[in-house]
Amino acid sequence: MKRKGFTLIELLIVVAIIGILAAIAVPNFLNAQIRAKISRCVSDMKTLETALEMYRMDNNAYPTCNAARVAGSGDYFHPNEIRFYRMTTPVAYISSVPRDPFTSERAADWAKWGWAYDYVNNDYEGSNHTGGWGHLWRINSWGPDQVNGWGGQRDGHCINGKPDFLYQTSNGLVSKGDIVWVGPKDPQTTNYCEIINGV
Repeated sequence: MKRKGFTLIELLIVVAIIGILAAIAVPNFLNAQIRAKISRCVSDMKTLETALEMYRMDNNAYPTCNAARVAGSGDYFHPNEIRFYRMTTPVAYISSVPRDPFTSERAADWAKWGWAYDYVNNDYEGSNHTGGWGHLWRINSWGPDQVNGWGGQRDGHCINGKPDFLYQTSNGLVSKGDIVWVGPKDPQTTNYCEIINGV
C-alpha cells in the first residue's frame, strides 16, 4: 500500500515561503505600530497645547513645572508633580494626564511621573533656558528611539552625551530624536530657535 504525504522537499518549500511572507509582514506591522504612536503623540500634544492656553487665560500663567512650587513638598517625585497634574484639578482642562507612548520601561524613575510627556516652561530656569528653545513652554515625547533627549535642547549633549536632535520622519521611521511641541515665542528671550510643531 502506497503512503500519501508531503515529501521533505515540499515541506521545506512551504516553510521557506512562510518565512519570506513573515519577513515582509512583520516589519510592516511594526512600522504601522510606530506610526500609530507618532499620531497619538501629535494628537495628545495638540490637546495639551489647547489645555495649556486655556489654563493661561484663566490663571495668567502656565502651569509650573518646578516640583517645590507644584507640590509644595520639595519632593521631586510627589504624586502631584506628575506632568500636567495641575491641569486636571480643581478645574479639568484635561480629563487625565496622557501617557507618552514612547517612554521606556528602562527608566524606572519615569514611572513615578506616570510615564507622562516631559513639560518645561520658562518658569523652570528663566526665559533663556535652552530646553524651551526660547518659547514660553515645551512638551516632548521620547520618540521612537525611546531615549529622552530632554526635548532636543541645545545643551542636550551635556546631559545625555548625545548631540542635539529633534525627531523627523524624513530621517527614518525609527531614528533618533524627541518629538517636540512648543508654545509661543517668549518675548523676553535672547535664545530663540524656530521650531515647527509636528513631525
